[in-house]
Amino acid sequence: MNDAPPAINAQIEALRVKYGESLPDRAHHLRELWAAIEDGADREEGLIELQRAAHTLAGSGGTFGFVGVGEAARSIEQVLESTDGSIGFPSAEDRVTIEALLDRLEQASTAPPQTLEICASTEPGDSGKLGGGEIFLVEDDAELARDMAKEIARAGYSVTLFPTL
Repeated sequence: MNDAPPAINAQIEALRVKYGESLPDRAHHLRELWAAIEDGADREEGLIELQRAAHTLAGSGGTFGFVGVGEAARSIEQVLESTDGSIGFPSAEDRVTIEALLDRLEQASTAPPQTLEICASTEPGDSGKLGGGEIFLVEDDAELARDMAKEIARAGYSVTLFPTL
């Protein structure tokens, strides 16, 4: 049930559209990171950056209704984590899996989002206005975090940003 005021729905939809427009570039960025790792660039740092980028997409994809993006990114993150806890270069089998997951991520990045249900409660007499609470936002993509915080603040909430947990 979507009981959020229309203004909140519009703001969230605007964020979702902007996020969706950025997905092909984000998926391409993961592909570029992987290509650099495969080419022998600073593999340890590259794997850390790839895992971080996949983690970000895994969380934000589902949040904005891009479930396929979230699932593919989460799978990439899990394959990278499964390399016995070390940051060593993935096995040949894991490399094939990562390639397939990057293909899946790129496909999902152009798919339409699923419908989101937005629920909000309001007190009687407040004219449907939300806010007054505090939201803690964890997002390592600074630009996305600022955009989200701005829209959340417009709804009357105080936002505290954290780049990591």
